[in-house]
Amino acid sequence: MRADEALTVQRYSYGARIDIEARLRRSDYVGAESGRHDTRLAILAGLKYQFNESVEAKILAGYENRASTIASRASDKFVVGASIDFDIDFMRPRWPGSR
Repeated sequence: MRADEALTVQRYSYGARIDIEARLRRSDYVGAESGRHDTRLAILAGLKYQFNESVEAKILAGYENRASTIASRASDKFVVGASIDFDIDFMRPRWPGSR
């Protein structure tokens, strides 16, 4: 919601965003674990909702597969997470007409 100086509502804004991301990482080990190689593939999807200029919420779900030359290090993982993010700019004036 956005209001003017007299606290009269000027507009209501609604929006949503879906993000899908793929990540690939390869690790080559040295030293005591020399010869070990891990490959991680992750697929992530999320939903982001922005309440206003300064506050947004995110929900994330993803799957990660780790293949390794050491069998005990291989794994599959499913993750779910949520966050509320605050982005406040202390250097920008907040009075009318500042944008």
